[in-house]
Amino acid sequence: MARRRGRLDFHNVARNLQIDAFRGERRYNFDESDKEFEGGEEEQTTPEDLVTTAQMEARVREAVAQLPPEQIRVIELFFFGDKTQSEIEKQLQIPLGTVKSRLRLALGRLRKLLDYPP
Repeated sequence: MARRRGRLDFHNVARNLQIDAFRGERRYNFDESDKEFEGGEEEQTTPEDLVTTAQMEARVREAVAQLPPEQIRVIELFFFGDKTQSEIEKQLQIPLGTVKSRLRLALGRLRKLLDYPP
């Protein structure tokens, strides 16, 4: 039975590595000459839109500032540094499970701080 459990663990690890590799390769390349991107008037940004955006950005910055430094670092790398969880693991030299936990905890805390539904 212990041998069978080891095989399942190996297959799970291999599958997870394959999923991580796929996600890491997933990049979107847009052809600006494509007719789907041509035509259509651009939406005009109103002063009210600018104020609303600035207010939301300020709220998010204040909420992020309330997170522990280690969670802030993982959030910055994941969302703004466009890093995968595996890349963050290597860069920060921490276990992948720790990266995942920090992201989950940070996002949960941000939802509460910003009154965002789960």
